[in-house]
Amino acid sequence: MISDAVVAERFLRAARLGVAMALEAQRILRVHRAEGATAVEIPVPDAAVMAAVLDAAAGCFPEGDGPPELARQAVLRPLLEIASLAESGERLRSADEHSFGERGPGGRCRVGG
Repeated sequence: MISDAVVAERFLRAARLGVAMALEAQRILRVHRAEGATAVEIPVPDAAVMAAVLDAAAGCFPEGDGPPELARQAVLRPLLEIASLAESGERLRSADEHSFGERGPGGRCRVGG
């Protein structure tokens, strides 16, 4: 039998992987988006990475039902929302660390020496 702590750790790792994939999709779009463009041309190898990320998201999100191209388009917005949320959280953590000192073991705040 697997302990609750092991199960929780596995879910946390899966969540981190999902966030990393969302952030990579966001990075690829930012790199290849032209100012004012409504469509983005993504060259190889980034196109292969983007397709793999969108296909994985389509398997996870209910919006991803349907033919592959439509599923990829449908999951793009929720995927980028995850990336945006992750970036917001990172900015808050960064500001928190700057204001209150460094993080110690276990993520606890360590102030002073």
